[in-house]
Order: sequence, then C-alpha cells, then structure tokens
Amino acid sequence: MRTYDFRDFCRTELPLDVRFKQEPLYQQVHRHNCIELMYLSYGMGWCSINGLHYPMMAGDLYVIGSLDTHEFAGQRGIKYFNIMFDKTLFKAEELKLYQVLFEDTDLQNGLQPKYTFGAGMNQTIIRILDKIRRELDNRQDFHLLQAKSLFLN
Repeated sequence: MRTYDFRDFCRTELPLDVRFKQEPLYQQVHRHNCIELMYLSYGMGWCSINGLHYPMMAGDLYVIGSLDTHEFAGQRGIKYFNIMFDKTLFKAEELKLYQVLFEDTDLQNGLQPKYTFGAGMNQTIIRILDKIRRELDNRQDFHLLQAKSLFLN
C-alpha cells in the first residue's frame, strides 16, 4: 500500500494544501502522513476509511487521519475538494482547539469520519474552499495568513 508524503503535495511554506478535483473515478487504498479532508461538492460514489464503507453524496465531508487507510470510487463527473494539512499549521493555543483531528479517527474518541452538510451549505462551503485554494495559489502579500484564517474560521 502506498503512503503519500504531505511534502509532495504542499505548494507553499504553509502546511496546508487545498485542491479541486474532478477525478479519479477510483483511488486505490492508500494513506497519507497528514490529515486529509475530502469534501464532495458534486456527484456520488463510495469511500472506505480503515475498512468501513460509506456512501458519498454532495455535501459529505470525510475526515481521514494521518496514516488511516482509505480508498474511494465516484461516478463520472464527480467533483470534490481535497484538503491536506499537518499539526504544524497550528500555534500551540490553536492546537488545543483542533487536537481531536490528530488522534485516531475511530468512534472511541468521538471523531466521526463522515459529516454531511445540507444542500443549503454546499455552495457556502464550496466558495470558502475555493477561496482558500485561490489564496494558496495567488502568492500575493499576506496570502498565507489569509488562507490560514479562512481555513480556521
């Protein structure tokens, strides 16, 4: 099984990467050495995290912990955001708020791997994620601070 290194994806010195994707239809079992969030903006399919299978529909957010095994398949035309980050994104006081993300993603600690947002929130989430993606790409003054601020809020 392949383990992807976060450094190969991160395009700035800020340990955060947001990409909009429309493929693949199938991603084989793999893992990352960082936290991965996957937000499905259009389409449907399935996602498996640590062997548990979930149906994917627009509005679903998947929280995939560091080294969790996962795979997914989607129908033709699927659209999603892939968000990756590691704990160095957070200052010590921020880390206290987000610490649960860096623990196991099992049911024992209360962190569920799947969250579903209603249709009314879908466009709002898409706009925020797309704005973060653009900030990371634009390289203008204070773009990293703006990207982190949008992500944390």
